[in-house]
Amino acid sequence: MGLDKTKTLEDFRNIPNGVEQLFREREIKNDNEGFEAARGKLFAGALFLSVFLIVVIYYLSPASRVRAISVSGNKYLESKYIESLAGISSDSRYYLTFPFTVEKRIKADPMIDSVNIKMMDSNAIHISVTEKRPLGYRYSGDVAYILFDDETQTELTSNYMPVVSRIPYITGFEEEEQTHLLVNALKAIDQMIIEDVAEIHQYALKYDDEAIQFQMRDGTYVFSGYFYTKPLNEYYRMISQVENKDYCLYTVESGKADERMMVSARACPWDEVPIEHEYWMNADGDYILNKYGDRVVKHYYQDANGFYFLDENGNYILIPINEKGEDQRDPDFDANYHAGYYKTGELVIPTEEPEETTEEGGEETGEEAGEESGETGEETQTEENGESGGEQG
Repeated sequence: MGLDKTKTLEDFRNIPNGVEQLFREREIKNDNEGFEAARGKLFAGALFLSVFLIVVIYYLSPASRVRAISVSGNKYLESKYIESLAGISSDSRYYLTFPFTVEKRIKADPMIDSVNIKMMDSNAIHISVTEKRPLGYRYSGDVAYILFDDETQTELTSNYMPVVSRIPYITGFEEEEQTHLLVNALKAIDQMIIEDVAEIHQYALKYDDEAIQFQMRDGTYVFSGYFYTKPLNEYYRMISQVENKDYCLYTVESGKADERMMVSARACPWDEVPIEHEYWMNADGDYILNKYGDRVVKHYYQDANGFYFLDENGNYILIPINEKGEDQRDPDFDANYHAGYYKTGELVIPTEEPEETTEEGGEETGEEAGEESGETGEETQTEENGESGGEQG
């Protein structure tokens, strides 16, 4: 190949050598790869920025907020108070409201027993609560507390004022065991009746120094023991049958196998006339003395609740005494009384009539038997009257 004499030195200088060409190609390749990598990062950054802007716009828009809050199950606490416990309002963001945290805040209130949060459609939230059952309120020093059916109590604050107007005021029963028994006694009464009780006091009756005195809102007084409060659930029916509205009601053990409890209406404790002691006297009109030289007091049969047994004329049934002035109680008194053997005030057990042995001479035998029976009856009656007179004397 011949030499091209038309090219100058400058033309040869413009021809890149192989090394420079190689570096230039590598530089171009690196620039292309860097652009490809940067384009992925730019896309991810743009996507993140877009999502962030969407979230910010949604967060700032009214569509992100809670639109409605409903509360159910609350009988004593106001719905607004429960909403304040939940810490949510119409300014709260719906998707930033976590049910378990809301439940925890509401459950921290001592009057809440359980709570359930339900996220509804259209940004609505429903709060369902179960309240503890308040039985009454009482004071410890200058501080008032609400007593619940689980034997816990909480300090009375302004948030609980709607509760106080619907539960009774309690005094007494300060010992732990007394409080336990009182709570169990009140749990047997329907809450509707509890709300109709104005006050509950510990009252000392002659047969129960820890009796429960219920002062109803209608002014009636009811006395009961720890284990005999269930009849109060029939209060409205009972009070409608009481003619003397000045009487108090007493719930006691009935003593009958088929009826465990009964209710009676009689004079209130503060209206009862105190009974003066009666003393036994002999036939000469002198007081009978016991072995200590004291007058022997007459005692009458009473049941386990202190109520006197009455004969058919409404008189107390006297307990007889022996020659030492000691009471001689009938060991089968309850059975004999309910069998009607104390109708006269004294034990009279009827005797069986003798059967006729012959048919012949029936009229004559009947007359003779009648005469004999009459004579025997007169003698028996005389002897009984004599003994009774001695005892009464």
